[in-house]
Amino acid sequence: MNWKSLRRRLALGIAIGMTLLACRTSDVLTTANQTPTRVAARATFTPLPSPTPTIVPTATRTRAPTARPTTRPPTAIPATALPAATAPPFKYKAVNVKCEHSGQSFIQGTVYEGSSPVNGKLVVMSFALDGPIADKQETGQSGDGFFSMIVNA
Repeated sequence: MNWKSLRRRLALGIAIGMTLLACRTSDVLTTANQTPTRVAARATFTPLPSPTPTIVPTATRTRAPTARPTTRPPTAIPATALPAATAPPFKYKAVNVKCEHSGQSFIQGTVYEGSSPVNGKLVVMSFALDGPIADKQETGQSGDGFFSMIVNA
């Protein structure tokens, strides 16, 4: 161990410590005499305010009870007339046996009248009810009552 280096460090530390203490002491000494401890003037007293008279509440009038509202029976709901039965616009209707995606983009089916397939009937496809016609096919071109439509995506 180097004793010279240790002595220098110790001397430097003591010098820094003394400087810090000297600065702190000078701050305390300069602020100690700035505030006087005694007051030369005599203390003054504020007189108490005179008591205010207490206000006595006046009696309030009691209200007469309100009359109960008359109950009226609920308004009867008018009977709605059922719409007149309309005849279907077409002789044939769709019977959905199964609804599953075949993995292809086409619609196939067979038109029956009773229990036998019918040829020569026009099948129309639309993307909305009463919308524009997307495709038309006549049944029976590829088999009895059969039709096939390709759906354009």
